[in-house]
Amino acid sequence: MRNMYLLSLGLLLALTENIMKVTTCDIGLSKIKGKCIDDNECESIQPPVCGEDAICFNTYGSFYCHCNGGFEPTHNFTQTDGIKCEDINECTDGSAVCGPNAVCANSAGGYLCTCKYGYISSNGEELFITEDGVQCIDRNECDDPGICGINATCHNTPGSHYCICAVGFTLTSGETNFTDSDELCMSVCDIDKSICGEGTCTNSKDGHECVCKSGFTNYGHKQMKCTGSKISVLHILSSVLAACPYLLVTVVLIYKCCRMRALLLRNAEVGSVSTPVYGHCCLPTLFSSTNSLPAYVYYY
Repeated sequence: MRNMYLLSLGLLLALTENIMKVTTCDIGLSKIKGKCIDDNECESIQPPVCGEDAICFNTYGSFYCHCNGGFEPTHNFTQTDGIKCEDINECTDGSAVCGPNAVCANSAGGYLCTCKYGYISSNGEELFITEDGVQCIDRNECDDPGICGINATCHNTPGSHYCICAVGFTLTSGETNFTDSDELCMSVCDIDKSICGEGTCTNSKDGHECVCKSGFTNYGHKQMKCTGSKISVLHILSSVLAACPYLLVTVVLIYKCCRMRALLLRNAEVGSVSTPVYGHCCLPTLFSSTNSLPAYVYYY
């Protein structure tokens, strides 16, 4: 009887062991309906089994992780490695390609390009990637109305521009050109109040023009200062005659000669014929009179 009990116990233990072997699954497997089925570790969302910025790849009984593009490390790893994916700064490691006249702007997992000041992207977007065939081209600042203000012209240059004042206008700074929108081209008449001397300054297509006051002249040069003596001709003549009475005879003779000459010219225009009068008849008297003038008279 005892032998039968021991035999039954041995059979029971053997059966239990076989059952245990069938129902116990390895790590990464789960028993479902008596079978060991693979666990998909990648289905774990909170927290992600591979951490942020990584992709999980399931395998039978296990899994592995790989960082997203633009993150490092670039090799595979598992959760037990304690690795976190870190952003790669393509703008500093030399892998970014933005082309000429552009700058690199790093972003999470990649980078973007933006054009330098004075340039615009060929697709009109502020941020772009060169893989799309986008380039930075010169922006014509002169297309912006009023960029140089009034009384100035705009000249475009690669990546920039400059302004030049119109003729007759200038900068108070004395510079020949400018880019600062705060600069103003002012009329030379307003900047230099003495530019026309004794005359009135007005703007013209040639720059400026001086209109002389009565008694002053710029001798036909419109942009010259108007000058002239403030002492009247009659005052000078009376002073000279007072210093040398003998000159009065000569002055009267010259006046008669000039008057006669004017009459002859007028008669010649209407076809009349007269005997010409020559000014050399006055010269001996003029020379004799001027020799007697005091030295200070010549000062005038």
